[in-house]
Amino acid sequence: LDRLVRLFASHNKLATVRSILPLGRLTSLSELALEGNHVCEVPAYLEEVLQLCPFVEQLDGQRLLGVGAQGAGDSSAEETPTGADGNAVGALNAALASAPGSRGGWSG
Repeated sequence: LDRLVRLFASHNKLATVRSILPLGRLTSLSELALEGNHVCEVPAYLEEVLQLCPFVEQLDGQRLLGVGAQGAGDSSAEETPTGADGNAVGALNAALASAPGSRGGWSG
């Protein structure tokens, strides 16, 4: 499991952030799909997943620009954009909410 890069766990019975805690140990995980699970309805879902899995670059089919590969030492990585309040996750949420075909962001 140390080399697992993509995990598609959509439409399972993952109800809480606690149910996905083991994913935090998967440092090679860069693509994660959890849509269709009740955990996606948890307030601050995006923030919780990114805190738990800082290496994830794509979540639920959406590319998270400038977020993944934390600590990878890649100086060529783009700077993470921030929202009006200086919150990078808030900026991502706003951008995803306004994207064509969006389901309204990550709030569930």
